[in-house]
Amino acid sequence: MSRLGTFFLFLIAMTNAYAIEYCAYFPESIQTNNRTIDGLPFVSKVDFAGHDQELFFDADGFQMPFNYLFNSSAPNGTAAHCYYPNDAKDSCGINPSSPSSTLPVTLPPFPNDLEQWQCGKGQCTLPKNSKIQSLTVRQGKTLTLEGGEVWIGSLTLEHAAKIKISSPTVLHYRSLYVSGHSHINKGGDIEDLILIGHGAQSGVNFTNHNQVSAALYVDPASFHSGLTVSGESNDLHMNITVNHLLVTGKRNKFTLPKLCGDAPPPSQNYYLELEPVKGIALSCETQHLTFRVVQDGVPVSDYTKGVRIAAPSSVTMTMVEGNHIGGDLYNPSTNGLIVFDASSQSIEQINISGELVESANDTYVAGDYEFTANKFAFTPDNSGLIAGKPATVEVRPVTCSVTRAGRAQVVAAQDYSGMQEVAIATTGYHEPQYPAVESAIQVKAHESSGDQFEPIPVNKLLLDFSQGSATPEAGQSALMDVRYDEVGRVSFELSQTRCLDEDKQIQSKGQSQSEKQSSSSKQCVTYKGVHELKVRPWTFAICDASNYQLALDGTSAQGSGYKAAGERFDLDVLPIRWQQGGAVQGAVSVTQSWCNNQLVTKNYFDQGAPVSSVTLSAAENTPAVRPVEERLPLKMNGEEGSTFARGNQQSNQVLPFYDLYWEDVGSLLTRIESSSQYLDMTINPSVRNIGRFYPHHLALVANDWGYESGHDNFAYMDQLIRPTFVVEARNLDEGPTPNYGHFASEFIVTLSHVATDSDIRSYLPRISATALSWEGTEWQCDQCESPLAQLDTDFGGYVFARRYQIGGTSSIKELPVKTSFGLESNLVDGVDFESPGMSLPDSTRLGKAFPNQPDFRYGRMVLGNIGGDLTRALTVPLQVEYWSDSGFVLNHQDSGSVYNGKHFCQQTVWSGNSSSNARLFNMGAEDAPVDDGEGTQLFAVNDQTREQVNLWLRLDSSPPAKLQQTDSAITCHSESVSRPWLRYDWRGVGDEDPHTVVTFGSFRGNDRVIYRGEPRLIGQ
Repeated sequence: MSRLGTFFLFLIAMTNAYAIEYCAYFPESIQTNNRTIDGLPFVSKVDFAGHDQELFFDADGFQMPFNYLFNSSAPNGTAAHCYYPNDAKDSCGINPSSPSSTLPVTLPPFPNDLEQWQCGKGQCTLPKNSKIQSLTVRQGKTLTLEGGEVWIGSLTLEHAAKIKISSPTVLHYRSLYVSGHSHINKGGDIEDLILIGHGAQSGVNFTNHNQVSAALYVDPASFHSGLTVSGESNDLHMNITVNHLLVTGKRNKFTLPKLCGDAPPPSQNYYLELEPVKGIALSCETQHLTFRVVQDGVPVSDYTKGVRIAAPSSVTMTMVEGNHIGGDLYNPSTNGLIVFDASSQSIEQINISGELVESANDTYVAGDYEFTANKFAFTPDNSGLIAGKPATVEVRPVTCSVTRAGRAQVVAAQDYSGMQEVAIATTGYHEPQYPAVESAIQVKAHESSGDQFEPIPVNKLLLDFSQGSATPEAGQSALMDVRYDEVGRVSFELSQTRCLDEDKQIQSKGQSQSEKQSSSSKQCVTYKGVHELKVRPWTFAICDASNYQLALDGTSAQGSGYKAAGERFDLDVLPIRWQQGGAVQGAVSVTQSWCNNQLVTKNYFDQGAPVSSVTLSAAENTPAVRPVEERLPLKMNGEEGSTFARGNQQSNQVLPFYDLYWEDVGSLLTRIESSSQYLDMTINPSVRNIGRFYPHHLALVANDWGYESGHDNFAYMDQLIRPTFVVEARNLDEGPTPNYGHFASEFIVTLSHVATDSDIRSYLPRISATALSWEGTEWQCDQCESPLAQLDTDFGGYVFARRYQIGGTSSIKELPVKTSFGLESNLVDGVDFESPGMSLPDSTRLGKAFPNQPDFRYGRMVLGNIGGDLTRALTVPLQVEYWSDSGFVLNHQDSGSVYNGKHFCQQTVWSGNSSSNARLFNMGAEDAPVDDGEGTQLFAVNDQTREQVNLWLRLDSSPPAKLQQTDSAITCHSESVSRPWLRYDWRGVGDEDPHTVVTFGSFRGNDRVIYRGEPRLIGQ
């Protein structure tokens, strides 16, 4: 039974569930579910805008069942392109005349018995058949659905949230919000998650970098908001039934397989390989042949459709590995191989071929072989080379000899030694057969010094056949060096015709008469041999696609910057030939100098070249101090993963890894590794540092001015406050970059405080603070609770000073100062605040204003003049005021300024005694706060002597001054007070403490009778 059929049975069997029929909801891979309303055309529209939208269908010429199609123009033609199995690219089309009789589906009623349920801040699992009112999956967290039919009134997926499926699930919803970078059943089967939207608000919008594998049915009541894709780089594996599809972003990919009806069979990308494709064997030995069934360059074990192999009747084909079906048909072994030893008793040239019985590809392969009486044998039989790296080959002349038992065997050719001239024919190309670059094999005698290689063909190459064993039976051999600067399978043929003296012919037993060329005194014999080279790339250069000259050497402690965190970048991977001194084992650390087209083995990309693919992986290289499980991965096209793959058959002279991004900062160690062997050899992996990645921008997360308690969002000029702020280093997608605090301090921005008035004149001369700038070391706080992506710090003590008259002590009244205060970056790596916008004096830079601006007020404390009888303490009116555009006004926002009557100064104006003990005091708490700008706890009292005095409430340690030398002395009590920001120039002698004129004895109790003639009443 098919998987889809099994799923239908599952749906029908669900207890108390509404059993849906998948094909009723999704008869095609995509379609409308409403064409008319009241007999008139409904929305039923597909609308493409933006650019590089891709739709992949599994049926040729599929026309989407919608009424209308709008496909806007784009730089490369139209906004959207539709792809079909046998058409590389075709225009997208609709078929208004092919409605499904099952649509629209009558949806079941949404239940009323929805329960409260919370996912919490961590991962969560929703049980089968749950019915809940609303659910929010927090940023980066995962919701696991245990299957059945689930009902959720409102479902929200925050940034990078995920939905995983442990069992097939039908999810009904009324509203569904999907933030960016979400994974919904990523990598799962489409039919494992069916999303059914109910009602007018059930339309769905995908923003950026979402990966979805699901079927989506949206109620036609949603009208024009069925499915919207407004962002970029969404990867959607779906079946879709909506009345309106709107795609406005860019680089969005839809994979839309038809899951109902007869879907086309999956593609079997099988090929056949033959090795070697050219050979020379003696008539007394066998030619070893290997047929290999491969898929994507890797041998397969599941091909059973047969391989048809053809060989001449004169050749004996002895199967070494594989399965003989019958006749000329064979199946490969579980290793994907069919291996023969071919032999012939004749001196002949033959052709042997093979072809897969069933494959969508052209799989015909053939090889040419020759059986002869004499040949050059090579050690090794075939050479595995690295492109550009020389290798040594041993050449030995051999022939056939008949033993006394009458059995033919291979023996060394006798009397073949010394310096011999041999010829080498042109390069034979086998894989690829028609290379883009017809590079020649290069050869030289092993004994020759230096780099004296000659490209073949070579008519006369002098080889020294003095190598080998001292035993005569072993014969002599020569050493030659070969080099090939390209890749693939190539061969060369080495030959020599030797003529023997007549007296030596008698010793040459077992030779074929057809090989002898008789004359009166000489017999000539031809030796030849074919040697095959399998040549692989040495390793892979890793290059910035936009500029191969970029060093990419930046780390968290040195080098230059490369990209901002989250910013897209493209890498070209290039197969290259060997460089002098390069390692041939293990990973190779590649450099920028190898990003050079002159080093590229271009035949690697040839259509007939061996199939090869590579993977890109990356690990944090610097700073690499956080736990591995906390480090952020490299991403491509919004997909997280440890590796990304590219194949040489789908590439144009490069292996492109584009649209990569990393959301942290520092550097990555990228690694390129071949996914399989190349011609039975392992290509050296390559590694390269990629960096420096730096924050995309700084975000001013929060600030607080640290006003004194009871001060409602303001401070007085000259008043000490303790402001704080939080700045976060972020990536392009507004996420934090946790590595930033681990950078070397010189690669972290220095932030400086900036403040200007409306005329862009700096306030900094009026500001004093413990800290006005914060260098990179401030971020490097391993003991801090805040993450190292944040600078969570303060100014220490901070004072915005009053202005004073030049050379004087009198402060200048001014209106409240409320703008503009903020921060400025010194732009290390160009890192600045997002949308700074704050103009600065004498600078082209811009600052970033604090989100919470200050309110600095010019304030003063005011005491009222009073008089009263001698029998009680007198209440002294007290207010705090600030200067506004209408003059001094009561500061209702101040309920924090405190006063204490024990801190006072006193001066007698007149008195009935020789001395006065008039004083101020607080009733109740020593330090009494004002309430809404007014104080009611300050009192004046004396020893019940009739008198008039000046009393100052001390706010600072400096005492008030006498106006005239003849005035009474001023005595002060207690100096441990410092609130100078509420002093004022009351008497034209500079800022001083507030004072009151108090007259004791001006009233008689409560009778309010003033006795005439009493001297020195108030005002006298």
